[in-house]
Amino acid sequence: MSSPLRKPLAVATVVAAGSLAALSGVGTATASHPGDAGSASVLTATSTNNQQVLGLSSALTPKECLDTCVPTGVHDASWAPDGSRAVFVTNNLSIATIDYNDGDETGTWWIADPADGVVGRSSPSYQANGSTVVWAEQESGGHWYIARGTSSYGWGYSQISPVGATADYTDPDGGLDNRIVAERNGSEIVVWDGSGNAESDWTKIADGGDPAISPDGTKVAYSAGGQIWKADIDGANPVALTSDASANYTNPTWKPDGTTVAFNSGTSIRTVGSNGGATAATPLTGVKPAYQSQRKNLAARLSGASRFETAAAVSNSYWKTKGTTDNRHEAKAVVLSRSDTFADALGGSALAAAKEGPLLLTPTNSLDTTTKAEIDRVLNSGDTVYLLGGTGAISASVAAALDVDYTVVRLAGADRYSTAIEIANAIDASPELILVATGNNFPDALGAGAAAGSYDVPGASDLKAVVVLTADAVLPVSTKAYLDAQAGDIIAVGGQAATATQGYEPTDRWFPIVGSDRFSTAYFVGASFFAGQTVAGVATGNDWPDALSGGALMGTLNGPLLLTPGTSAQTSPWTGFALSEESASISTVVVFGGTGVVNNTQLNQFGALISGPALYNVGTVTFPATAVSGAGLRASAPVAGNGQHRSLADLKATIKALQDKY
Repeated sequence: MSSPLRKPLAVATVVAAGSLAALSGVGTATASHPGDAGSASVLTATSTNNQQVLGLSSALTPKECLDTCVPTGVHDASWAPDGSRAVFVTNNLSIATIDYNDGDETGTWWIADPADGVVGRSSPSYQANGSTVVWAEQESGGHWYIARGTSSYGWGYSQISPVGATADYTDPDGGLDNRIVAERNGSEIVVWDGSGNAESDWTKIADGGDPAISPDGTKVAYSAGGQIWKADIDGANPVALTSDASANYTNPTWKPDGTTVAFNSGTSIRTVGSNGGATAATPLTGVKPAYQSQRKNLAARLSGASRFETAAAVSNSYWKTKGTTDNRHEAKAVVLSRSDTFADALGGSALAAAKEGPLLLTPTNSLDTTTKAEIDRVLNSGDTVYLLGGTGAISASVAAALDVDYTVVRLAGADRYSTAIEIANAIDASPELILVATGNNFPDALGAGAAAGSYDVPGASDLKAVVVLTADAVLPVSTKAYLDAQAGDIIAVGGQAATATQGYEPTDRWFPIVGSDRFSTAYFVGASFFAGQTVAGVATGNDWPDALSGGALMGTLNGPLLLTPGTSAQTSPWTGFALSEESASISTVVVFGGTGVVNNTQLNQFGALISGPALYNVGTVTFPATAVSGAGLRASAPVAGNGQHRSLADLKATIKALQDKY
């Protein structure tokens, strides 16, 4: 099918091989990630004509459809930790990824477009949980250096090899944790410790080339003297795995179970045991062998028999029972919203993330028993319960029932618009980001709440973000007064909010995020604010209660809240694009609500979209999620996996680029 969301490559073809050949000894080892116990793995290679990934049941040939489909070419393909995507260099020096079972061009996404002055790129590989990618890059007249960025489109990347170095750093390989191995000057193996970009952050461990970290992160395989070697990650205990005197073996890569190393013998692919021995031929020919590791992901549902029970289930997934020592987190507050309308609640998701607690629901005139039990489960005596809205939203009798054990703080204004401002002020009096959405409907504000909340979790970011409301395309007096008194940037989410706030456009603090419908707007919010996330949330776009409590959780987890027409046979294509694009890093997709709001057909579609050939389990989830090997590890600055936040400049540039492109 044709996608409205293509991230197009320039059609011009610029082959990088010439610039690579100028540096003797440049190899192309590839990352190997641990697979699930007992799972299969597939040995692949890039075809010698640089057009396909071979070794799969159906060879991958990435394409980009502009006016017609044209081959992009494949250089140095390697695999995401779950085998869901391959990353490669294209003929025009973009870094791109493709879905493992791509049937047409719509599964191809871009991480880095061609950059001015860049004349060579090689050896991309996923690092840690798939949230980051490293590669080698060369600018005209300069030395090769190691670059590192997120595994998502539109994010900047940084140089992690020494800035201004007179050495060439090539052939990086990202492993289980923050460490990266690389080749220096075509003859030395060096290890990056995961910190800065000084010479002292890189340590030589061996003479040789083509380094590859073992799946468990403890060993390095490399080529030296025409043979394949292995050593400890610190260079100790070097052992030759091959001893074929007339051979010239290159490009080692580890099998996901660590038992075997594959490598090039010319354009043939051979293997040897990871403890040495006789080499064995394979039927595969090509360059840069790479094993496709296979891990099961998780398609989880958090739900209950009612909106109250669903909100409690969402809370239970993340917030631990007070006084216990399990791996969940300790809540410091609860945000409580009325259960029959969204009017006062739309800023509540961000507040819950900021105050470190769940968002729960109750009827106006009585405290729901499930909700009361959940409050008592997570909060200590004296902790704070925030009530959203006046006594017409949550009655004085409900407040009195809570006041016996907890500190009750009511956030209320004369109407939903001024209530949203009270909620915003409770988060931060002078936020850097002000997201604005219509308060007369719920979809746009729900995604905005998760995005704002992701900045508000204590310690997560130097920025604060809030959500305030418009009356569809009209800017209420209270909201206008608030915006006029603030210096923060205004991000209008949805067409109605964009129209209402358009008067701020000349001030250069106005940035609209507008899709063609609620589903595409949710996609654009997610694409603007999140990247490299390990968790994504999905809720029905046809109702609000489950998405409200789910949005509070997603803000806390720093992942997007996507919307779907949950009772249909097919999900929204926008949701599908979001999950497919981020499938290298997403190991869990969470559906909020029961089968009556998001059916199992869609749940399984979501699981398939984030998964490789090992597919996914279906169940429930608690956070921190039980990790398969390496999942959940967080990379250090400037790219922090599921903990990354865009700078203000990057966020605004991304919003503008997305809106201009689509």
